[in-house]
Amino acid sequence: MTDPIDEYVSRIERACGEEGDYVVILRYERCREALERILSRCRVEKTISGIMTRASYEGVRLTLFPTGKILLKGVGDEGEAENLLRELLRA
Repeated sequence: MTDPIDEYVSRIERACGEEGDYVVILRYERCREALERILSRCRVEKTISGIMTRASYEGVRLTLFPTGKILLKGVGDEGEAENLLRELLRA
């Protein structure tokens, strides 16, 4: 079985600041499918049509952009960010 990180994620970068924030860049060719999978498992809190969606999943806040960028707020480290993404992107 293919790792969803390899399949959907281009890269993960730590954001500036003291909190555990990470920026996820999705693969362009799988962006739409990845965003749909993630949103199907999250609780959507706010949507600004065509610009961004704010959601949460197990205490982590996500801000998703249709361009394929995702801001994860409240994860401890990159390993935790990867595990969260695996859960959200699983088939």
